[in-house]
Amino acid sequence: MPKTRAYISMGTNFHPDVNLERGVQGLAKSADLIAVSPVYSSPAEKTADDSVPDYWNAAVIVETARDARSFKFDVLKAIESEAGRDRENKHQVALDLDLIFFGNEVMDAQGMVLPENDVLLYRFVAQPLADIAPNFEHPITGNTLAHIAERLKSTGQILTRRDDVALPQP
Repeated sequence: MPKTRAYISMGTNFHPDVNLERGVQGLAKSADLIAVSPVYSSPAEKTADDSVPDYWNAAVIVETARDARSFKFDVLKAIESEAGRDRENKHQVALDLDLIFFGNEVMDAQGMVLPENDVLLYRFVAQPLADIAPNFEHPITGNTLAHIAERLKSTGQILTRRDDVALPQP
């Protein structure tokens, strides 16, 4: 059965070193691990009490025989749940796994949007993906991930590479 490359953005602001590692390990159990990016941190959006900790982000590429819907809703959501994700608590995110690209598929139906638009808006999504797949072309815009990440540098979004944190590699 043919496999498709899935490009996943991971984020957490609760026990980030532990939860990002859980994300990589969960993905490695469910699909063929191809690449894991460096870790980045970025400040959370300001809240009334300013007590929300920084977010840590990374990206992972895997190959899977599942279709996009099954991969997102059966695999990614299960890994999030195992990490303790509580969707009601917006200030403490144990693990958020977003399917950004699924091969070159383009869709917008029944809760599935591919590619995920956040890659065009946020450095914390684009940069980790660009680190591991700089020449991958966005299936709608045709821009490479390297180009997208470079363009987002001018937006003033703060993103710090965390070379003190290492995630499991393939």
